[in-house]
Amino acid sequence: MNVILAIDDDTVSLKLLDKQLSERRYRVMTADAGKKGIDTAKTLNPDIILLDIKMPDMDGFDVLKELKKDEITNDIPV
Repeated sequence: MNVILAIDDDTVSLKLLDKQLSERRYRVMTADAGKKGIDTAKTLNPDIILLDIKMPDMDGFDVLKELKKDEITNDIPV
C-alpha cells in the first residue's frame, strides 16, 4: 500500500485529504506542523509528501530544504 504524508497546519484540510485518499486505499499519515512533518517523514519514509507552503512554525520551503538535506528523506517526492 502506498503511504502518503500530508503536512499542513490546517486541520480541516488534513482531515479532508485523509478521508479522500483513504477511500482510494492509500495509507495516509498527517502532520500539523513543519518540524513534526520532518520527523514523521524520517520515521515513516512515505512514498510521497503533500506539503503546504504557508505554515506558522516553518514554511513549506524551509521544510522542503530540510527534507532534501537529509539522507533519509532527500529522494521522497514532494
